[in-house]
Amino acid sequence: MRNDRRLLYRRLGLIAAAVLLLGLSTPLLLHSLNSPTDPATELASFEKPPIPDEKNAARWLQAGAGAIVWSKEEQKVIGEASLLPYREWSPEVVAKVRTVLDDHRDALKIMAKARNLKDSNYGLEYSRTLKWQWTSSLQFIRAARLLADQARMGSGTCDLENAYEALGTLGKMASTLEDESGDIAVLIGIAIDRIWLSVVSEALSLDVGCPPELDRIEALMPEAELDEMLRRTLSLQSASLRLSLAEVGSAEGENLPSDGEIVDLLESWIALIGTPIGSKRKQVEELVRRSNDTLRITGMGLQWKSLIGRAQSVQALRQEVRALIALRRLGAKRGSFPADRPDIPELQRPDPLTGNPLLYTRNADGSVTLKIDADEDLLKNCVASSAAATMEAITLPAP
Repeated sequence: MRNDRRLLYRRLGLIAAAVLLLGLSTPLLLHSLNSPTDPATELASFEKPPIPDEKNAARWLQAGAGAIVWSKEEQKVIGEASLLPYREWSPEVVAKVRTVLDDHRDALKIMAKARNLKDSNYGLEYSRTLKWQWTSSLQFIRAARLLADQARMGSGTCDLENAYEALGTLGKMASTLEDESGDIAVLIGIAIDRIWLSVVSEALSLDVGCPPELDRIEALMPEAELDEMLRRTLSLQSASLRLSLAEVGSAEGENLPSDGEIVDLLESWIALIGTPIGSKRKQVEELVRRSNDTLRITGMGLQWKSLIGRAQSVQALRQEVRALIALRRLGAKRGSFPADRPDIPELQRPDPLTGNPLLYTRNADGSVTLKIDADEDLLKNCVASSAAATMEAITLPAP
């Protein structure tokens, strides 16, 4: 039994470690944790029905992402370009990125076929416990970075059709992954959603002589409902943990957590959804400690805190992007930005991460700056250590 217990803890540790290492419309009814059913049956209910490959957006995205195999030099080009604002790209960087994009044009076209497909199923077998943990995350992150640079170059060079094609594919990739239930898949989706929002924020802030088409950008925004995604993912986690316990069993002196304790713990995490994590920091840290005590393993509480924090950071960024779009429309209509915070819903209501309104500043040159009011501690400890880079202030040029 001691070996069985080590096996259980190894399983729990693999789930936590996989998520922490990433750093980075559902057809299912939400599952109630109040009266837990057989965990294997519950896990199976998260699996999606089969979809013919030609009608399955996930298959086109997987095929295109898998076809992107680049050299060390290409990896360096895209990596360095991704770290720089487009306005700092030299003509040499632009030329190198264009060459990489041309070399992978076929893969980009394959992924683009997913844009107009409604249904998606990555074929994840949740009922097989850890066997549904995904192994193709790097392919999707690589593809997302390539698509992001395609969109950035299109916006910066006024090749808007190319930019919006890339944004459409990138948004579809984020939404299909966020529409899954497994923590690895949804975290990749959240990371790609954040990339999409960062690219669009930059495009809205450029002053290159070709104003962005605001209606098209709005239509391309990833549409997955993230609160629903969180409830679904945490419900799956509950069933997965209970199944692992059932497979290992319990013995005298082992003191493993009961089904009821796991259900109660996950219900407490689910109760946080929809409330800005930045306004509940003490409660969240207490829940992390309780998770560690209940499961007797460090990491699971941190994983769930990070999952909620990352999702809420994307919700806050979506609100910021919608505010930027509304401001560009208002500026075009008025000929200038208001000195005081305008009556735009996205600027009036609290954001989903901090519980505070977005910060609004009109600058002396007539430009306007927006920023999510998140402090370093919140971003580092409740979202991710790298989150600050995608939560920086955005400045729109004067109309």
